Amino acid sequence: MTYIPIGLLADGHPRRWNSWRENHRGQPIELDGVNLSGTSLIGADLSAVNLVRASLADADLTDVDFYRAYLPGIDLTGAAMSESVCDGTDFTNANLTAADLRGANLTNADLTWANLSHTDFTGANLSGADLTGTTLDGAILTSANLDGANLTHAGTTHQSVRRVDDAGDR
Repeated sequence: MTYIPIGLLADGHPRRWNSWRENHRGQPIELDGVNLSGTSLIGADLSAVNLVRASLADADLTDVDFYRAYLPGIDLTGAAMSESVCDGTDFTNANLTAADLRGANLTNADLTWANLSHTDFTGANLSGADLTGTTLDGAILTSANLDGANLTHAGTTHQSVRRVDDAGDR
């Protein structure tokens, strides 16, 4: 088993982490249950990483690459994730309450049963995303692309989604 230098992430060194990742392409990265709350990981390559039940609450994840990452049950409460790549990412049962996902790419992401309350999706691409059973209380979906998204059983308890624009006609 190869050593995974979690300290590069925990200490907020995404460039050094990305360099290590580049030299270890194809290696499975298992970071189940890790606590990186409040950490700055701007621009980190977390593609295809397994972060089951991890905590990145209040972390700065701006422009992070989560392409096809496996994140069921992750806590991303209050995380700054604007412009992040989350194409094909599994967020099943994740807590994204009050997360900032402005301009993020969530194409084909699995957000099944996720808590998206008060999450800002302004300008985000959610095309083909699965939002089955999600909680959307207070979510902001201004100019979000929801083309082909599955919203089965998604809803709010107080009818408080702030605005949804149909971005499919751009």
